[in-house]
Amino acid sequence: MKKKILMLSCLLTAASALLQASPVTYNLSFIGGPIVPTAGSFTYDASLAVNPFSAFLVTQGGVLFDLTIDANAFTGNTDVGPCKSGQSAAGFFNALTTAGCQSAWNHGNVGPFQMFQIIVCADAFVCDDGAATVIVTAGGPASSAGFVAATPASTVPEPGALWLSGAGIVALIARARRKRSGGVPAVDSLS
Repeated sequence: MKKKILMLSCLLTAASALLQASPVTYNLSFIGGPIVPTAGSFTYDASLAVNPFSAFLVTQGGVLFDLTIDANAFTGNTDVGPCKSGQSAAGFFNALTTAGCQSAWNHGNVGPFQMFQIIVCADAFVCDDGAATVIVTAGGPASSAGFVAATPASTVPEPGALWLSGAGIVALIARARRKRSGGVPAVDSLS
C-alpha cells in the first residue's frame, strides 16, 4: 500500500508537468517600416471550432488595433498550401505559426480611414495572394509595411496542474520525513 502511494505521488508530480492551459498566447514580431508596430500578440485555443482567437492585438504608432473579430472571421482567398492550410481561422493560425512560412503586414490610408492588414501566404515567401488581405481596422498612423512572425509566449500551467504538482511534492516530502524518523521502512525493503 505504501509503495503504491509513493508511486502515485511520483506519477502525479510527473503528470502535472505535462498539463498546460489550452489557450496559448503568441507574441508577434514585426520587421519593415518606416513605422514598425511596437507590440503584437494573440491568444489561440485549438480546441474551439468557433472563434478560436480570444485576443488578437497590435499596437502601431501608439494606436491599439483589436483584430480579434477579423482573425476569427478569416476566409482569405481560395489559395491554400503548406502555409495557409484552409480558408478559416485555423488556416490563418497555421500561416502565422508554421515554421518556414512568412506572413506580411501593411498599414496605410484607405480614404478617410487607416487600415492594418496581415497578409498570409499559401506557400513560404510567396505572398502574392492578392485578395488574401485578412484584417482591416480603423485608426492608426501613415503607411508602413513588412513581415510578421508569431512565437509562443511562455506557457502557464493550469491551476489544477499546480495543485497536482504541489500535492505530489508534499507527499514525497512527507514520505522522506517518515523514512528519516524510522516510521516507514526504506523503499528497497518494501515488497
